[in-house]
Amino acid sequence: MISPFLSCIEYLFANERKKQEQITEDSIRKVDQDKTLSEVERNQLRERLLQQKTQVKRHLEDWETEFGESIESKYDLIMNQAIAILKENPGFKLYITGHSLGGALATLFSANAALHESPYVQKPVTCISFSSPKVGNISFKKTFERMEEDGLIRKVRVLNGLDLIPKTPSLGVFRVLLYVLCPWNVNNEFSHVGIELKLKGTGFIISYDRHDARWLLLADTWRTIKGFIYLFHLIFFLRITKLLYYHTCSEILVRLRNYYEELQKHNIDDLYGRIKKGETGILSRITISKSDRSQKGKNKDAEIKRRKANFIRNSALPTFTAEQRNSSVPEKIE
Repeated sequence: MISPFLSCIEYLFANERKKQEQITEDSIRKVDQDKTLSEVERNQLRERLLQQKTQVKRHLEDWETEFGESIESKYDLIMNQAIAILKENPGFKLYITGHSLGGALATLFSANAALHESPYVQKPVTCISFSSPKVGNISFKKTFERMEEDGLIRKVRVLNGLDLIPKTPSLGVFRVLLYVLCPWNVNNEFSHVGIELKLKGTGFIISYDRHDARWLLLADTWRTIKGFIYLFHLIFFLRITKLLYYHTCSEILVRLRNYYEELQKHNIDDLYGRIKKGETGILSRITISKSDRSQKGKNKDAEIKRRKANFIRNSALPTFTAEQRNSSVPEKIE
């Protein structure tokens, strides 16, 4: 994995070399234009400046080589730490997780880790991402699916159904026009990978989509249309803050707790076993009845009231200044 920081360092050193060369050229130009100098003095100064330019260039090259060799990408840094832990704990497996942008980074990290040749990294590597945006195009999706078939990696994407972040980046409905005008560019569009666990207010859906560009095009277009309808609904009823609410980890955790019993019936190994047999699309759809949702809502309200009561009880505790604490011990509070 090539670190972007290394490219940045190379860019900075290139700019520094260019700057030093420009300074030398300007100095030589001033020497040539100085009419007070004799020809011998002018040649001596020019030669001295050229020698100085060579020394600076050699110094920068040595510094760049030494500094570049000491730089380690974040992937290498984290992976080396993980391998050290795995080496000390035989039998442990590698799990990578992250939320939002962290989920996108977790996907890229797990794809690299799954190809790592260390004997201490047991396969498959497992990635669990939450509310992650898309990170790769159809070619990346095809490669990821081959790695899944070879048993190198497993991935589960957890998201709320009304969260808009996992739908990005995408051209949405414009992908239809793009496919009609430039069908060869469809494979360059972003797409999700792995198993999707979509949490909704009425239940959850577990699905797995393969790399069929046409199917992904239609599915993504339909999701985008629904997203625009929901966005209009939020704007019209002045509830735009709900967009951030559905992207939070707290709402994901609430729904995971609500569907904990149903989710326990599904195993990632069993799901990937079904996928390897050729099963695709919706793998499971669970709908919670209205009475069950009502009961879960009551439990949630009771939990909120309990937390508020604890907060009020804690905030009602008396406080003491530093002088009071140092001067005397406070009396026992009934």
